[in-house]
Amino acid sequence: MKKIALLLLLAICISVLGITVSSAETAATDPALEIAFYTVPMRASVSILYAVEKYNDRDVYVVADGKQAKFKGELTQNLGGGEKTYLIYECELDAKDMSKDVTAYVVDATDPNKTGTAIKYSVNTFLDSYIERYEDDDTKTAYVDLVRAMKAYGEAIATWRNS
Repeated sequence: MKKIALLLLLAICISVLGITVSSAETAATDPALEIAFYTVPMRASVSILYAVEKYNDRDVYVVADGKQAKFKGELTQNLGGGEKTYLIYECELDAKDMSKDVTAYVVDATDPNKTGTAIKYSVNTFLDSYIERYEDDDTKTAYVDLVRAMKAYGEAIATWRNS
């Protein structure tokens, strides 16, 4: 019954799980052309959200999986180094593609030959890192169970669609 409830929750709309990977792991030479952080919202349609620091009002966009990602809006946060505003872009994926690496990079809209560093990321990479990070945290047990169910759902969809 617990597994069915988790899968049902997964099938309806699920709120965002808060694990974020920061670009502080790599040195940025031009912050306007680097992806600042990325996260994956958990809901029936799977997406990867990319956040790019808003920098000197530069006109930029994100290319993910060979297509221009959809602009979703701005987000202002204080991530420890002061308040920053980020431009949020979304790359939607079919659930069967949760294990697929998506290559994303930032493009300068005024000069499309100027691009940032490309990153590769998959939904399953996010799910695995969430499980690893929180599996021993008793306050996150329900979320970890949900993430495992979501991963199982993606694997089941991929198997079904490939059969």
